[in-house]
Amino acid sequence: MSVIFPLKRYLRFRNVEGLAAYDFEYVRRRSVPGVSAVVRARNEETKIACSLRSILPIVDEIVVVDNASEDATLEAVEHVQATHDREGKIRVLSYPHRISRYGPEHADTPAESVHNMAYYSNWCISHASFQYVLVWDADMVLVRAVRDEIRRLLERIQHGRWSAWTVKGQTIYRDLAGGFHLAKGEVNWQVELFPTSYCCRYKKHEHWEGMTRSPWIRTSHFEPLCFYEVKFTDEDEFSHWSTTEFPGPRKAREWENFHLIREGQSDPDRFEPLSSTFLDDQLSD
Repeated sequence: MSVIFPLKRYLRFRNVEGLAAYDFEYVRRRSVPGVSAVVRARNEETKIACSLRSILPIVDEIVVVDNASEDATLEAVEHVQATHDREGKIRVLSYPHRISRYGPEHADTPAESVHNMAYYSNWCISHASFQYVLVWDADMVLVRAVRDEIRRLLERIQHGRWSAWTVKGQTIYRDLAGGFHLAKGEVNWQVELFPTSYCCRYKKHEHWEGMTRSPWIRTSHFEPLCFYEVKFTDEDEFSHWSTTEFPGPRKAREWENFHLIREGQSDPDRFEPLSSTFLDDQLSD
């Protein structure tokens, strides 16, 4: 992604559509100690409440960016605010521009467009208030067993040298009868935690966006399983893709597993059955 007007204290991004309200500045660094979770959401009414509740205890702020949802996503967020957000951590922003879907559609969209996922992601992060950002998708649920350990990590990184962290997630699928299945082979590492700085920002790749970091920012790995990525087989979990000829093995594996569970083919060598209360169990104190 090309960045316009590099300045000492911030970088300024301008979009090719000329929409000044969606130009933004990305600071060199945020100095306020703490961690902002950034949640990009579109049509996530069935999952976002669990996602937000799972991370409320461990972060200082949650910036929810609603991308023109057509369902009850905002109502679900408001319910969490009313029932669980006693400290007022959740802040809701609106980004009304349609985002190009991954694959060929993304490839054809300029990096500086308000419709490009990299531009959108950087816009979201630019609104974080605290020193570090935790990028958290609306279909991710924190593993309850690591809550205290990751809370200690988030406290520790406030001191010393800047660093980025990868965290590990595993996919679970809900079948048409409401049962959950853990996909044994679907464990993925993602860079999700990094300083709030233009030294860590998203860049357009051919089929999707990717994180780029200054070489002096070291990357470490949080070893325990950190989150579950939740997929419901009665929903269209691939609507953000403009092709089903996926360019990488990860998404092709998800597609195959999704349809196996949807069709009731839960091979015990491939899937582990979970309790019907599995998600609720991750939220208990």
